[in-house]
Amino acid sequence: MDPSAVPAPSSLAINLLYSHQTPMNAEWATTTFPANGSGNVYKKGRGSNMGWQLSETSPGVPNISGYLANAWFKQSNTAENKWNDLNNFISVMRSATSNTTNPPSINIAQAATVANLEQWARWWAFNVIINHRETNLSNGVDDDYSMYFGTTDSRCILLSHDFDTILGSIGDTSTATNATIWQAYDTSFQSEKSFASAGLDIPRALFFNNTFVRMFKGQL
Repeated sequence: MDPSAVPAPSSLAINLLYSHQTPMNAEWATTTFPANGSGNVYKKGRGSNMGWQLSETSPGVPNISGYLANAWFKQSNTAENKWNDLNNFISVMRSATSNTTNPPSINIAQAATVANLEQWARWWAFNVIINHRETNLSNGVDDDYSMYFGTTDSRCILLSHDFDTILGSIGDTSTATNATIWQAYDTSFQSEKSFASAGLDIPRALFFNNTFVRMFKGQL
């Protein structure tokens, strides 16, 4: 039997092609980051409030039920149920971003304290190269992506999933092969921009920051 005809566990068949999806959980973290693998993985879905809304019971104390309502789901270390890293990340990113300018601006040095921006630039470049059409962070939608916060390096790492709509004609939605590289904020690429509608367009702020754009183009 042709082994390519047998789907691997956790794989997805698209036009007779298979994309293996490794579950992103504690086992994945320790395997991927041997020296930084005991951190937290969070998966983001379509919640009641979009756009990295801060949810606290008091300053600095995460309101876990609020994050769950906003479709944040913890994928590792669930027994201890501590969400401080995600809460701190959102707090700092919102503080670093300003809508008083048009386009919005971001304090890149402040953002870099909680986000691995070099990895973010590489992540965004990869999603642009494969023309990721699924509604997700890479095209400005607060849905269908994950984050990892390590312990020795707690800066946020972006993770992708749902590779069922990529490369133009592969998947359930066709996309133009000449789609813009500015998919994070260009409304002609994706009509639903949940960060923009939530009032704090952090992806757009990043892609109008010269430092981050140079990092992004370098990865492309």
